[in-house]
Amino acid sequence: MPYRSLREEELRLRLGWFVKIRWIFVAGFSAAALFARSVLGLGFPLVPVLCALASILVYNTAFFLYQRARRRRRAGPNLVRRRVEAHLQIDLDLLHLTALIHLLGGVESPFLSFYLFHAIIGSMLLSRLEVLVVGVVSLLLCSAVVTFEYLGLLPHHGLVGLFAAGAHRDPLVLLVVGCAFTVMLLATIAMSSTIVASLHQREKELVAVREALGTKSEALERANQALREHQESMIRTEKLASLGELSAGIAHEINNPIQFIQGNMQILREAMQDLLPILDGAHRENSALTIARLDYPFFKQQIGVLIDDMAGGAARIRDIVKDLKTFARRDEGRLSEDVDLNEIVRSSLRLLHNRLKHYQVREELDPELPHIEGNASRLEQVIINTLVNAMEATGSDGGRIGIRSSVEREAGEVRVSVADNGHGISEEVKRRIFDPFFTTKSRAGGSGLGLTISYAIAQEHGGRIDLESEQGSGAIFHLVLPVKRALT
Repeated sequence: MPYRSLREEELRLRLGWFVKIRWIFVAGFSAAALFARSVLGLGFPLVPVLCALASILVYNTAFFLYQRARRRRRAGPNLVRRRVEAHLQIDLDLLHLTALIHLLGGVESPFLSFYLFHAIIGSMLLSRLEVLVVGVVSLLLCSAVVTFEYLGLLPHHGLVGLFAAGAHRDPLVLLVVGCAFTVMLLATIAMSSTIVASLHQREKELVAVREALGTKSEALERANQALREHQESMIRTEKLASLGELSAGIAHEINNPIQFIQGNMQILREAMQDLLPILDGAHRENSALTIARLDYPFFKQQIGVLIDDMAGGAARIRDIVKDLKTFARRDEGRLSEDVDLNEIVRSSLRLLHNRLKHYQVREELDPELPHIEGNASRLEQVIINTLVNAMEATGSDGGRIGIRSSVEREAGEVRVSVADNGHGISEEVKRRIFDPFFTTKSRAGGSGLGLTISYAIAQEHGGRIDLESEQGSGAIFHLVLPVKRALT
């Protein structure tokens, strides 16, 4: 909270406290006045005293209702309005206090000390200069009452039975009381305003320290976030490097057996086509014929399906090995071609036309997009992988896919963004989406290498892939690449 707002809130609380104290003062003073008059027999005009207290009660009620109304309206902070209210309360109190002192003995009144109380309250609510003004006004009001009573311009209401008569006309008494009152009032103002000013200075320092801590905390949070992102990037890079070495060996070891299996599967399919007529003849001669413990009709019906499943499984393994080989050899080939990303996007859309025709595709390509240095075929693979991922994310035909190219000249980057209106990606999946073999489409045959390979290709080109997504609101993949030539 800024210091000004803190000061306004503090002033609001103290003014509310001041109103509560005034309730106690009115009740206590009324009871004391009635007791002194009826029990102690002190002589003073009771009715004017009670009228002055009633007047205090009226304006204190007004202040209470005003403060309550502001709280109900939830009015915003207004330090100037609060200071005006503080001045008004103190000024009204001084006028009524002066009237009570006049009615209760003037210079002989034991309630002169209430001016000191108001000086302390003024120090809590106002600035040092304003408190000094309050002290001067208190001296002037008190001096006016004493002077007018001394000159006979105001009637003197002595506390009969408590003080000797005529003390208000004794110059020595007036001098002693006046000097003592002035010294005490100024000393009270000096001490209370010094203490309050010191507290305000500490508040300013605390606010400044809190703001500095808040700034440092934000900077530290940003640094921690950057550190976490860098750490995740390093972990991802290490995973990719380790997987690249592993993939090269796995692909080499699996590739030959897969080719052998695929070749034999074709021979097996042709052999079954030749054998089935012979087996049909044997079945006609022997209706109980079984093969591999299966009745021949069932065997004949299922053998083609089994061979197709085996061939499909071998083809699936072949595709995974192909992806592994592509990933393992990601550092091969030239990365110095002059690449037009817009043309790569158009080429990718043409290649996927048969699948994309079932979707609403919106294309926004920046005609001023600068060329970059890289490998066109690999970047095309990234765009295709991302488009395929967007199609699969919509869950069914009829989804909306947007592809957009843009340039960020200040950052020296170009980006291709692919957006979909699918179900979005959860935070847990977002943290692992570029990890090798991580997939949410395992039942649909996903290998979990498409985005991993795409991310590796982006890193090869000195770029990255950013992801924006929230659960239930689609996703946007940004391929961000540096522009190595001067932007014009």
